[in-house]
Amino acid sequence: MSQNATNIIARLKEELSISADKDVCELLDIKSNTLSTWKKRDTLDFNKVIALCDDKNLDLNYIFFDERQSTESESHNVFFSGGSEHVNIEEISSQIEVVDTFKLINTNRNLSVFNCQKSQHPDIEKPCILIGQKVVFKNLKEKTIYIVQNQNGDTIIDEILKIGSNDELEFKYLSLFDTVDQPMSTYKFWQLISTIDNSVE
Repeated sequence: MSQNATNIIARLKEELSISADKDVCELLDIKSNTLSTWKKRDTLDFNKVIALCDDKNLDLNYIFFDERQSTESESHNVFFSGGSEHVNIEEISSQIEVVDTFKLINTNRNLSVFNCQKSQHPDIEKPCILIGQKVVFKNLKEKTIYIVQNQNGDTIIDEILKIGSNDELEFKYLSLFDTVDQPMSTYKFWQLISTIDNSVE
């Protein structure tokens, strides 16, 4: 997957048949220095990009993940919490509803986009696109949904529980990572800050 800001902007230009940065800025309703900052810091305003894709009927799967829609399902080996078995996610559909503007949980703006077709987490029932903001281990808290990735690249959606007097951390729904000899502090965590419904009626 290629979620680099420069690559996403390049694919927008390609799909919109434009070549100049100023045209992208006009469509996204941003200033030219904002686009330059996005490229330099590898950040994006996902709401603006997603809204533009929706308005122009662009394939989000291609814009964000550099993957074209196919008649054959392609799996992405992502694991979801809430059960004892793993499930795969399939390519996302371009038929989505744009989510309301989401609120960042901190100022680092380190956002990532994840596509999921199936989830066993009780609060994420429909196929959707997930937007997560990266958080450090020491800031993890209970009753919060996280997208979690281990060193092998396996990913789950789960919550954190503090266990015992030492506040040791465990996953709430799934012990999928128990087979991986890796301290929880070495996982990568993104707090889920928004979902975009991707179900097809």
